[in-house]
Amino acid sequence: MKIKRLALYHFRRVTHIDMSFHEQLTVLVAKNGAGKTSILDGLAIALGAVLTRLPGISGLNPKDTDLQVFPDGSKPAYLRIECETTAGIQWDKTEKRDQTLKTAKQIPAAKGVKPIYDFVDSLVDHYNEGKEFELPVLIYYGTGRGVFEIPQRKRGFKKVFTRFDALRGSLESRNNFKSFVEYFYALEDIENKAQKEARSFDVTIPELEAIRKAVTIMMPGFSNPRGSQPAGIAIDWAQQDGSVKTLKIEQLSDGYRTTLAMIMDIASRMAEANPWMPDPLKTAGVV
Repeated sequence: MKIKRLALYHFRRVTHIDMSFHEQLTVLVAKNGAGKTSILDGLAIALGAVLTRLPGISGLNPKDTDLQVFPDGSKPAYLRIECETTAGIQWDKTEKRDQTLKTAKQIPAAKGVKPIYDFVDSLVDHYNEGKEFELPVLIYYGTGRGVFEIPQRKRGFKKVFTRFDALRGSLESRNNFKSFVEYFYALEDIENKAQKEARSFDVTIPELEAIRKAVTIMMPGFSNPRGSQPAGIAIDWAQQDGSVKTLKIEQLSDGYRTTLAMIMDIASRMAEANPWMPDPLKTAGVV
């Protein structure tokens, strides 16, 4: 699942904008206050319909404060966010100014969320029937992505995860590092048990291998992320003199720490969403 087009109508300061996205990478460049974040927030709300339809997962919806306010203080009859995937699925989400019949008559006809719900329902049906399917990963990192919680202890950590948990909190525009650490520790427990049964440290599980591989690819010099005591993640950092430093994530500089956290979070969500894939890092989606 990839996004081809997004249109915003009366969303915050945007009266109307219609834009297309490149299949791999889109960069938005504009002055402060021009609406870059509005575009990203609008996209997150549109994708929120996917999460809302998944069992046990919460999505996003437009709020009253997202409705445009004109210079004279009045408001339009509605706001709307339209979205289209590269596969041709089109849907929209509308927030009305109020519930009067007169306001309703001013709002153009809508497609609604049924088209995207039908797509998500097909994934849920495949899950319930035990069939293989690719669950897209949808993640939003906002301006607060450099600030995240480092768990201080393992107490209360979740141990059982479903594939749909890969999208839990994924559009909340902040880096939920605690959820990643919980999942990472659960994977390590599974791998450690498999190694003991096989009496070999060469035994690994695909989900952890995906996270390790992502770190090595994206940040050469860093390797072997692993759980540390009493909680958190440690990582090896190759130095220019050939030595290796082992540090906890929170000991790294802001740039390294934030980048590593995002890489591992993205990779872990890919692995959690599609553990059956030989290479979960080939999971499609939107970040």
